[in-house]
Amino acid sequence: MANTQSDYVKGTKVVPSADDSDLLSVRAEISPAAAAANDIFEMLPIPEDHILVDVILDADDLDSNVGPTITLSVGYLNAGKTDLDVTNNVNGDGNAFIAASTVAQAGGVARPTTKSLWRTAPRAATPSGSVPSGAQLKTLGIKVVAGSATFQAGEVGLTAFYRAASFGG
Repeated sequence: MANTQSDYVKGTKVVPSADDSDLLSVRAEISPAAAAANDIFEMLPIPEDHILVDVILDADDLDSNVGPTITLSVGYLNAGKTDLDVTNNVNGDGNAFIAASTVAQAGGVARPTTKSLWRTAPRAATPSGSVPSGAQLKTLGIKVVAGSATFQAGEVGLTAFYRAASFGG
């Protein structure tokens, strides 16, 4: 299992925060060196006291095989950044936001395939505005569910739409 980080996760780019009713759209991208089963792409930390509104997964053709096999899922990552945390939903339905999408088999765009995205609680703020010791940020990630039969280099992007939780859940 490989773990690849976007510039937002590395801290090279700053993750913006919303004010009041602002709706932000932020796209993180990576160019993975491989796409094997269970690889994790760390894409975008969601700021504290913000709520996710929507996500869009876009991908180039990452599997040049005649019978492509790659599938990707999107959701919040667990604390160890080793898997998707599908228990983080308000209703705990156990689903990723985008589940086993075939978008990287030919390239294209995918939208949420489950109700889980709209049933997720906002990332809670801490009194000091900082993350307490031992706490983990909620990071949106992509999991390679089934790897490429024949990996082909390309780009994977994840656009997140989010706003301040104070504007309503």
